Amino acid sequence: MKKYTTFLIISIVILQVSLFAQNDGLEIENASTHGLRILDAGSNAIQIDNSTFDGVHILTSGRDGIRVNNTIQRGIRMENIGLHGLHILDAGSNAIQIDNSTDDGLHILASGRDGARISNTVDNGIVVGNTGNHGVWIGSTGGHGILVAGATGDAGHFDGDVTVTGTLSKGGGSFKIDHPLEPTRKYLSHSFVESPDMMNVYNGNVRLDKKGEAVIVLPDYFDALNKDYRYQLTCVGGFAKVYVSEKIKNNRFKIEGGKPGMEVSWQVTGVRDDPWARANRIKVEEDKAGSEQGSYLHPQAYDYRSTAKEWNSPRH
Repeated sequence: MKKYTTFLIISIVILQVSLFAQNDGLEIENASTHGLRILDAGSNAIQIDNSTFDGVHILTSGRDGIRVNNTIQRGIRMENIGLHGLHILDAGSNAIQIDNSTDDGLHILASGRDGARISNTVDNGIVVGNTGNHGVWIGSTGGHGILVAGATGDAGHFDGDVTVTGTLSKGGGSFKIDHPLEPTRKYLSHSFVESPDMMNVYNGNVRLDKKGEAVIVLPDYFDALNKDYRYQLTCVGGFAKVYVSEKIKNNRFKIEGGKPGMEVSWQVTGVRDDPWARANRIKVEEDKAGSEQGSYLHPQAYDYRSTAKEWNSPRH
């Protein structure tokens, strides 16, 4: 314990001096084990405010870039950073590992560029466990909130629910679950259903009345949420010339032309027309920015090298 106490005293002195730093708040290069390791801090383990360049800059650490355990408040707190809040390159293990913080594990506010920039980690980019509040809280960044590149494992792994209030852009998507027939031996994956529109899908089955008709009642929010409706009808167990006799109005539509008692499967789609959707339509096709011209998001798919510096070079 004496060794850790001495280390904490030294760390606190360094970090307090780093307030209002003209360059990096804390810069560490070529550490043989952890770039920075702090245990059992009484308040914030790391607090850096008003740094002109990076809040913390760590280059080439033999194990974890930053490791923080058992802090009473936030594991790492940074505000008003001129460049990156955290910039960690070439960590031998986890870039950042924070455990047992009573408040936010990682709290970064108002950085000039990326909140946290992490490249070339052997294990995980950021590991946060057992926090009293947010695992990672980043606000008001000039660039990316978190930028992770070159990770050999997942760039991000979330065990639990994830909320995204903006737009999520991705190369592909699926669900992955334990296989219903062999849950201990196999996984089952399905791809997302996607569209160039912000499309909502509604469907069901209905039994026609004595006149061969039916009224389909949709959710009470349907008209308020959707526009540009599309219809599909399929008879089950026989054939009839069923059709939409009355289009959607007041959250319902009517079908006719069937046989009494016939079952009909129906599907209706609509394009989102709520205020957020109108203000944030997805650009189906767009030109790449000047700095991105001649490069690929997925160079391997086009038989090009995978590293950013070689994106324009064909694989030989």
